[in-house]
Amino acid sequence: MKDTLEMIQQCVLPETIYTNTVHMLVINTRLGRPIQVDSLQIKNDLDRDTRWKVRLLNNADETGSNCDLLLSQIDVNALREQANFSRDEPDEPDETDAPNLLPNLFPTKIKMLITKLGNVNMFLSMPSVPLKDYAKIEDHVMFLTREIVRVLMMAT
Repeated sequence: MKDTLEMIQQCVLPETIYTNTVHMLVINTRLGRPIQVDSLQIKNDLDRDTRWKVRLLNNADETGSNCDLLLSQIDVNALREQANFSRDEPDEPDETDAPNLLPNLFPTKIKMLITKLGNVNMFLSMPSVPLKDYAKIEDHVMFLTREIVRVLMMAT
């Protein structure tokens, strides 16, 4: 995001950008052990968590070595509260703002590819986010991905 912001500042006037969307921000991690990907245990355990909805995607890999999932309908308010991000403070906070009107610095969708070796690749889509707040965005994204990995570790 730092590089993107630098490029924007060099090419256009940042104040002329009305909205931006980040697609396919990639995060990779390892669970540290092989897992069984051809059962519904991973999907079911992620689905029990009420902070998001999970959908099993069609698996194009004929070897059965991957599990493809899509997390969506992420409950931003529950995550903010749990992470103690009670406010995603804008530069000039307005105390009359309702929590639902705060900017969303969490991903809106996450496509996950989990391999039988325990590798997890997450492809995040973000709504229009203020690029200058990349440190806050990183905090939000890392909190959410740690929560997902925590659930995955319990499921495997």
